[in-house]
Amino acid sequence: MFTHVILIPTFSCNCRCPYCYEEHTAVNMTDEIVEAVKLFLNNQKKNGSKRLQLEFFGGEPTLKMNTVFNLSQYAKKLFSDPGDKFLGSMTTNGTLLDFDTFKQLNELGVRSFQITFDGPKHIHDKTRVFANGSGSYDIIWNNLELIRQSDLSFHIYLRIHTSPENMAEIKHFSQNELSSYRSDTRFKIHYHPIRALGGKNDRELKLFATYEDADNAVANIVSEKKEFERPNICYASRPTSVIILPNGDLSKCTVELEKSVVGKLLQDGTVQMDNNLFSAWCIGSLYPEEHIECPRKFLKTLKRKMEQGQVKE
Repeated sequence: MFTHVILIPTFSCNCRCPYCYEEHTAVNMTDEIVEAVKLFLNNQKKNGSKRLQLEFFGGEPTLKMNTVFNLSQYAKKLFSDPGDKFLGSMTTNGTLLDFDTFKQLNELGVRSFQITFDGPKHIHDKTRVFANGSGSYDIIWNNLELIRQSDLSFHIYLRIHTSPENMAEIKHFSQNELSSYRSDTRFKIHYHPIRALGGKNDRELKLFATYEDADNAVANIVSEKKEFERPNICYASRPTSVIILPNGDLSKCTVELEKSVVGKLLQDGTVQMDNNLFSAWCIGSLYPEEHIECPRKFLKTLKRKMEQGQVKE
């Protein structure tokens, strides 16, 4: 059974960040797929699941808020029996997360968010830009300020992108603009190095050579390690985690949404799964010490060794 379901309402996005690896095609969940998702969630409940983490990703999920509201409302009601636990979350650029929208999501149980800044305004607005090239800092910041000033209960992970080029600005940003968020326990600051993940601009990115280099650079900014340490367990390694794409395909990895397709969601809510592919992505459940952090890397290494004849299929 699946207890962690990542939904992609749309591949579209209203931003065009230069380091993004997605194509932003205009593919959206149809009403038929939405109904199939509901039946799928109902099947998990019938199979004995008492817990559901429903996560919205994209593209930019807030471009399809009706779909988000619809599925959140259904899931919250479905997992409302005594002993049930429903957790709603979202990764969003924050540009459309106005307070009214945030409040509605909060009421529907979607209370965990990840929102990214690339640094202070003059840095952020050069890279985290709208499709028309304009900066997004002021809109995101104003939305967050209204949220912070509320008395709602939520968790927001502020992901601060780092690179060898912006560390001086990130230090000032951390010590000044982010100070009010650091003192609010509803927010957690996470420093994350920009990485080459297959986007068309990968060769132009200025990157840290290793994660260790990135961690050392951040250590000069913050005193608490918990603010920049990385989780070592990838959701893609878990057999209880699955991604549902806008067209109903089932995937395992948000970095390789279409390349990690392992099955298909059918109209009756059942799944048609390639068990060999699915098991390969869950390799971390068998060999956690080696592969649980990123099964994507392991599978690429395995494929290369197979092509070189070092291992047999």
